[in-house]
Amino acid sequence: MAWGRRKAQHPQQPAAPREQDLVERMFEWHDRADLAVAVEDFAAARTAQTLALDIATALAARTPDDMRAWQAVGATRYALIESCCRTGDFASALESADACLAAYARVADSAGTPGSSGADGVPLIADVRARRAVALAGSGQITAALLEADDAVGAYVGLGAEEWDSGYLPDLGRVLSTVAPVRARYGEPDHAAATADYAIRLYVENAARINRRPDAPTHARCLFEAAQTASDLHAAAGRTDLALSAANVGRQTAAGRRIDGFAPREHAYAGALARYTIRLTEDGKSDESDVFLAESCAIDPGAYARVAAEAYPLSRARMEIPPLADALRAAQAMLRDVELPELLDGLLADPWSVKPSLSTTDRCPADLAPEIAETLAAAAVRMLGEGDPHGLRLCLEANVVFAGASAREVPAMRYDFAAYGTVWAQALAMAAWRFHETGSESVGWYAADLAAWLLGVLDRLAPLAAGQPDVAELIRVGTTVARTILDAKPPEREPSG
Repeated sequence: MAWGRRKAQHPQQPAAPREQDLVERMFEWHDRADLAVAVEDFAAARTAQTLALDIATALAARTPDDMRAWQAVGATRYALIESCCRTGDFASALESADACLAAYARVADSAGTPGSSGADGVPLIADVRARRAVALAGSGQITAALLEADDAVGAYVGLGAEEWDSGYLPDLGRVLSTVAPVRARYGEPDHAAATADYAIRLYVENAARINRRPDAPTHARCLFEAAQTASDLHAAAGRTDLALSAANVGRQTAAGRRIDGFAPREHAYAGALARYTIRLTEDGKSDESDVFLAESCAIDPGAYARVAAEAYPLSRARMEIPPLADALRAAQAMLRDVELPELLDGLLADPWSVKPSLSTTDRCPADLAPEIAETLAAAAVRMLGEGDPHGLRLCLEANVVFAGASAREVPAMRYDFAAYGTVWAQALAMAAWRFHETGSESVGWYAADLAAWLLGVLDRLAPLAAGQPDVAELIRVGTTVARTILDAKPPEREPSG
């Protein structure tokens, strides 16, 4: 949106009076939406953003070659993704995300760089992908959400956002805080904790420069949310000192964002106090917690119960699906003949030995990904055959690594799929059925996602069935498993958003 209020940037294309009126009205709706977001009234924000989008779309239709109109469409769609997610409408969020990417691609193509908007456009696309990951997760497309989160983070890392003098560093913190809850709820828990911790560190270490930015309030909200995520994940893992430290960051941030008489911020502050109270007790400091609990209850009597309920699914999921480091140890103990790749073996000593900003799919070089995923999947099949739940985690990790390698068109996944597809399908079928049988509210919804991926893998294996009876049988059994799961009513799921 670079015209209207910023006409000086485009003196060669003065807006016609009527067009100028439309532009001004669009900006007015954006202002209303921004105010609604500031007070966390996302329903009102969505209404204003929708009206702004109607105008932006009309402008783009009237002057389809004016890329300022398409930039306005993209920017408005981007804002709508969050509002739709925050109000629980993940289908509309995905629609806005896809339309946003299309609008930005159109702008990029007009600049002579088809399919890419150059270095200046990378942050725009990365931000959209981070929000799209939330929408995908909320829609139950778990693996796709994790891959989208990986792409969002990887884009900023590729721009050098981790460097202390990078102008993108605060934006990396925002994207990490956005994808951390997705990774927490649906990915590997220690990786998610490291993601949230890294966001906190980026924000805390660069607080002085970030607080001078006009978007500082947005980053404060991101820091608060990252602190909540980190605290709950560390608590679920029994890392009480780290959980307490993160809760304290959340408490201090919530205090700074508090607005007397404004209910959402008051409730957020009460929740932060309640979380800090719980963490003090877990860390053996219950004698210090009374004053914080009393203040929390005075503001919002239901805050303590609400926070405890929010943290419970993470604890339950960690019990039902052990973290990767534990699963790898169990695989080594049970399967003496399995040799773990060096990169994975490092996780046994330190679950955070991999740089936390990197993605699951970046834990190994792209050309080695199929081989590592095959090792994980084969171990998962054997462990699940013995009824060991550690195999579930190995399958989930193998699926993401396999899927990431396929998305990146690693040659082995294109030209030697038969070597990897069979064990991938076996692991998916066994894990999907195991999740389906549990019917657990904490993890049962993995079944449908894995079943959908299973059908895709089996479809690629189908040309091999004619000459290989074992592959034909795998396709028959796998298809039955997937269809049974997908035709069943999924368990109630607590959406990410």
